[in-house]
Amino acid sequence: MTQVVSITPEEKWAVEADAGSETVHIRADKANAGLNADPKTLTGGSKSIQKVRVGYPEPSSELESSIDTKLFHRYMYAALGNYKFTAGTTESPKNVHEFYGGDQTKLPSCTNTLTFDVGNDVLLKTLLGACCDEFTLETSDDLSTASTTWVYKTEHEKKLSQAQQQVYDEVQSSATPFIGYDYTVTLGSDEAVAESYVFNDLKLEIKNNHQTDGSRGLGNRFYGRQPNVGDREISLEMNTIFDTSNLQLVVQSEYGDLITDDNGNWIPSPCKIYTVPLSFKIQTCEDAEEYVFIKFPKCIISIDPLEFSGTDDVEVKLTLQPMGTSNITLKDGTTSVKTDIYVQVVNDQPELKKY
Repeated sequence: MTQVVSITPEEKWAVEADAGSETVHIRADKANAGLNADPKTLTGGSKSIQKVRVGYPEPSSELESSIDTKLFHRYMYAALGNYKFTAGTTESPKNVHEFYGGDQTKLPSCTNTLTFDVGNDVLLKTLLGACCDEFTLETSDDLSTASTTWVYKTEHEKKLSQAQQQVYDEVQSSATPFIGYDYTVTLGSDEAVAESYVFNDLKLEIKNNHQTDGSRGLGNRFYGRQPNVGDREISLEMNTIFDTSNLQLVVQSEYGDLITDDNGNWIPSPCKIYTVPLSFKIQTCEDAEEYVFIKFPKCIISIDPLEFSGTDDVEVKLTLQPMGTSNITLKDGTTSVKTDIYVQVVNDQPELKKY
């Protein structure tokens, strides 16, 4: 199979970047891209279409793949932008890539390519000015998946023979894909208590909400400027089974505080909402020197209404929304940033070039 997605950072938005050392090649499970330009029709009082004009495109692309330490930092650079690199040393040879959410109006853009098998040929689709609009990480009792959604300016296509198209294996061939048992979740600041919680699955979503309407201009069907990012929405969903180990967590998530009345009943707080720090680490036993660490310094936590059905386990769905009001100190020990999310990726990959 020659169906591969390649991502190359651009020096300037929508100016095609040539594939090279900064390019990552991904054997995706599925991918798509399209201009999404609906035709504008006019009936003019008739029962049928009488006139038509081509509409404004809303180019978007989706990508889904397994995820590992060699790829994670690439997605974080596209989704968060703020990046700091620390090279490894003789004592600690692995490199450290740090990312965090900020208030910048634009994110890095990329030239993305998708290849589709067409008989004995390959269709090469090149997307210009691609910006990561959404990133989703999901894991349970199966291999973890990472999904991204991109908005871009325009595209072009070219037919190649399979002999002309290089097949890329070098980046992910040595990487171990993540699976559910690689995750260690710490909810709250007390790790001893956090270890007692057993979560069945996890879903992290980062949405950048690019403002594409403001990028259109007269005289051109396609975006005339790079879309600004809107409000960053981050959510983390986890499911567990209701038992005595998480009873207090469930009550606090629903009521905001542990307040009792004169009869010993827990009652809802008159004004408080429950917030808690959360972090998780993803580390494979095959290469324990490489890992991903994600921290949310302060999260609003809530639960779906409790529901029982027959003798089935009572499931509890926790939803956490990070707040950007806490400071995180980076690895250098001096740089402090106020953020809602902090990501550290430790691997053997070189520094990403920042544009």
